Amino acid sequence: MSCRHYTAIALLLLAGIVATPTANAQAFCALRDPTSQIYRLYPQATSYRSIVRSVDANARARLAAELPFSIHSREVGKHTLYLALRDGVPLGLVHVRSEPSDWGLVEIAWSIGLDMRISGFAFQRCRGRGCPDVESVDFQTLLQHRNLDGARALLTPAADHLSAALAWHDPASERLAVTVARSAVKTLAITDLIWGPELVALR
Repeated sequence: MSCRHYTAIALLLLAGIVATPTANAQAFCALRDPTSQIYRLYPQATSYRSIVRSVDANARARLAAELPFSIHSREVGKHTLYLALRDGVPLGLVHVRSEPSDWGLVEIAWSIGLDMRISGFAFQRCRGRGCPDVESVDFQTLLQHRNLDGARALLTPAADHLSAALAWHDPASERLAVTVARSAVKTLAITDLIWGPELVALR
């Protein structure tokens, strides 16, 4: 085998080694198909742009102090917020979070208004029988127009159960609903902390 072949193999191996941490770091905020998901959440959009910012250790500590549950260590790093546009005019935001569940990671694409209230969400990955129930119109309606405090009100103070007013017949659906409600709280908190100043300018 020639030196050129050895060099090519070495470069490929090096690329694989370098790429792995990046892929892992982005796993908690990756939008698999931006065009499809953004236009699904904002059918009237004509374009979009992304705003990449870093969640560093200091920001993670501030979030941990504010939230009633822990933030995974892999959620430190670069995160992308998508801004949906119609003819250049901002419509709203799309922020993706990945959350652990009974059936592996659940990937949730959140639609957030410029007023920092939830517009809706879509699963880009969800396994288990509770997924259709939680993504239903009823639960979407329950979440819509809620700000951070409103999203917190869906959960008990420890954020480990839904508030007493919310009853689910299926335990699996209820556990997933808790996961989604916690994700809503975290998503709003992170979005405001990391991108807040820029979003004020867009309103």
